[in-house]
Amino acid sequence: RALTVDSRNRVYTNAIALGGIVPPEPYLGVFRYDDSGWTTIQVSAEGGTAYSGKIVVDENETLWIGSRNGLIRFAGSQTTWKLDGPDISASSGTVAVDEKNVKWFHSSYGLWSFDDSMWKKNLSIGSNVFALDRKGGKWMYYKDYSNNKTYIIRFDGETIREYTNPDGI
Repeated sequence: RALTVDSRNRVYTNAIALGGIVPPEPYLGVFRYDDSGWTTIQVSAEGGTAYSGKIVVDENETLWIGSRNGLIRFAGSQTTWKLDGPDISASSGTVAVDEKNVKWFHSSYGLWSFDDSMWKKNLSIGSNVFALDRKGGKWMYYKDYSNNKTYIIRFDGETIREYTNPDGI
């Protein structure tokens, strides 16, 4: 489910990606491949079930891991579980890093950004599918169960554009 490559050409993946094998608690299985082979990175998961979702690497070579129980930051050998920030702790499975090294987390509680010093809530729309484009757009999939409609949403920081079936989806 998760696969990313850092600037030193090391490949990272998670336990789910390796045949559904999930290591026993309290560990989250993250694996790194380099020229010498595979290494298991034991990332402490002190808050509950630690099934990982998306893994990204920022410009500082820090791993950002979205999980069902929150966000995990892994820098070298230091792990931070459930980063401090309001309403981000549930289902933060989608993580992305933009060209300014701002981390974006999309969860069931909405869209958050983190610039290494401050959290900012950008949208209250929750989803588990998220992507960044090269023009600064934040794209997400959204299912509105009140009217049973599905939307693709693009948020540019100020304006929300919804795409639905009449738009060609």
